[in-house]
Amino acid sequence: MKAILFDRFGGTEVLREADSEVPRPGPGQIRVRVEAAGLNALDGADAVFDLAGKGALEDSVTLRGGTERIVTITDFRAHRLGITFAGGLRKRSAARLADLAQDASTGEVVTTVTAYPLAEAVTAQQVSGAGHVRGKLVLTLG
Repeated sequence: MKAILFDRFGGTEVLREADSEVPRPGPGQIRVRVEAAGLNALDGADAVFDLAGKGALEDSVTLRGGTERIVTITDFRAHRLGITFAGGLRKRSAARLADLAQDASTGEVVTTVTAYPLAEAVTAQQVSGAGHVRGKLVLTLG
């Protein structure tokens, strides 16, 4: 698989594209396909949304430099580390999903998404680093 590596401190100049083996999950773990990721190379991650589960939170705290702005939906150990576990505030239902879909289709729910192919990750990071980004910056794979 393709990966963007950052193995030392620095700005966008330390990012490099490389081939990497597809990670194999260990016992009690799953592999999650990452559709998009963001990183502030000067400060570590701006925020972490953990979908990987078991074992990723400690790395997330290191990458983030603390427990603020880290949320998990998969690791029930979060409270032990002072991390937010998001189980959802509202009861999930088909009716709620239909309401959200209706709002999106009528334009009541809108966000701006700017997509960059993985090969342009450095450019996306430079745009993010410049600040004042509206909406979401997304790296696309394939």
